[in-house]
Amino acid sequence: MSNDELALLLLNGLGKYGKDKFYPLLEQYEFLSNIGSSSLPNLRYIVLLYPNTKFKNIEDKITAEEMQNLVNLQWQKYKASVKEYIEKPTTLPSTPLM
Repeated sequence: MSNDELALLLLNGLGKYGKDKFYPLLEQYEFLSNIGSSSLPNLRYIVLLYPNTKFKNIEDKITAEEMQNLVNLQWQKYKASVKEYIEKPTTLPSTPLM
């Protein structure tokens, strides 16, 4: 199968209809082990969702430390956006509603 076809199957296994029956089969038989990193831009992060598959063609696998840094970065962005929302003054409309 081509990389694009394998990428489609990878995403299908994570979707609403594939996660219950299709995903376990992809993991059990390591069907996605030959997918290349050119198929999806952030494949090195997506493969974390398939922990039992030994990917052969992905050179730049993410380390646990990199993943923790990514999570921390996203958490900091989330906290900053919530803080900004809370501190933002709310203004009432200048014209009456009725």
